[in-house]
Amino acid sequence: PVPLLSVEDAQTRLRALAPAIPLETVPLRDAAGRWSAADIVALRTQPARDLSAMDGYAVRFDDLANPLQVIGESAAGHPFVAVLVCYLDVFGLWHISLIEPLTLLAIYIIAYLIEGLDTKECDIKDPFSAKSFRLMHVRYEQ
Repeated sequence: PVPLLSVEDAQTRLRALAPAIPLETVPLRDAAGRWSAADIVALRTQPARDLSAMDGYAVRFDDLANPLQVIGESAAGHPFVAVLVCYLDVFGLWHISLIEPLTLLAIYIIAYLIEGLDTKECDIKDPFSAKSFRLMHVRYEQ
């Protein structure tokens, strides 16, 4: 029997058989069916901000054990407009936030995520009919 080649040896032999193809620049409309000789890098981040992947509620993870109040919504093209809030916690410490404690925001697919809300709840039967309730949570990383 013929001994098997390692993957690296087989790739080296195949590359040696293939003719070198010169690099060329072509318009994008003419590039269909071709291979790129280098990585294609976007000139900007798209989307420009973090967006919601599904309908649900955005809330602070630390507030989940408490009853929560719906204070608004964020939808594609119609972001939630927050007012800067200062509040005193149970330890006597002052906090500055865009969202008051113990509140949540109804959020729709492709809507802007709100800074400070680090958790998204998606498993609610009719999420936008309730005004105040407790949540089971789904944690997500921003």
